[in-house]
Amino acid sequence: MAGADYNTSRWVEDKTLLLEWADEKWPEILNKRSVENDRAYHLIENTLQVLESLLYGTALNPKCPLNCASACCFFSEKEGVKIPLELSKLKEISEYVKNTGGKTEDYLELKPVAELPLIMKSQVENPTPGYEYVTKRHGLDMVYLLKTNPDFIAAGFTENIPLVSPGRKMRLDETHKACVFLTKDGLCSLHEKGIKPIVCTTYMCFTSYALNLLYLMGYLTDESLKGNDFELLNKAAVKADEIFSLKEFQEIDVKRDDAFKDLVSAFISGAGLDEKTVTFEKASEKYYEKRRYLLEPVMLILGA
Repeated sequence: MAGADYNTSRWVEDKTLLLEWADEKWPEILNKRSVENDRAYHLIENTLQVLESLLYGTALNPKCPLNCASACCFFSEKEGVKIPLELSKLKEISEYVKNTGGKTEDYLELKPVAELPLIMKSQVENPTPGYEYVTKRHGLDMVYLLKTNPDFIAAGFTENIPLVSPGRKMRLDETHKACVFLTKDGLCSLHEKGIKPIVCTTYMCFTSYALNLLYLMGYLTDESLKGNDFELLNKAAVKADEIFSLKEFQEIDVKRDDAFKDLVSAFISGAGLDEKTVTFEKASEKYYEKRRYLLEPVMLILGA
């Protein structure tokens, strides 16, 4: 962990690695638990629970905190970019469409993998385990794509546009069309029925990702996110990314992570546990105090 290229997403990646490291140690931690080390045990347990909750809300089951009329649910017909559907959701969506009196072919498009854009082709050919996309039809590898609505274009939503990366807004103009399941209120009719394609569930634009992380950390509120325009929201997201890249921020982060690893190692070995417990408690106190101070400019931008 170091360097100006460090940012909010890299921070989440590092914390995921830390959690994986701790998970590997967990059987040993449970085996060493006793009345004498109960204080250290609960300190380790609480630290991991906070980290798990944070990572769940950023990587596994993120909830977009923005109010942009679902700008990420509009796609360019010219570029052929649409959402691939994992096969496990096909039956649910077909039943949903049937219950609404529609036909599956009006909502889903079956397309050869060979005709997909390169990025999407790589995605469907190398899926996350459990989320297969490719099916065989007439000897060809095919994939289902969510169609777009020809009568529901993005013309009315071009003002509230988040960033897809620092300095680059999401492309959205009158040539983009909405996902066929997006309502005119900017809500997903599939999500309302509990049907959540993995690509839709895990995708977050840059602005949403950065601000959602700070929201989960407790620095931003619903009011500060919903009550500001996108000029300020985008500015706040960029500022957050800049702060995470600061050497000062990275130093306090590394110091606390190292103190946590030392605590876990001492818990397992039994050597110097009291000292490592106190060291981690002090490192955590300084870490949270300094982190809040460093991230205060973001809160000031949004009035949080």
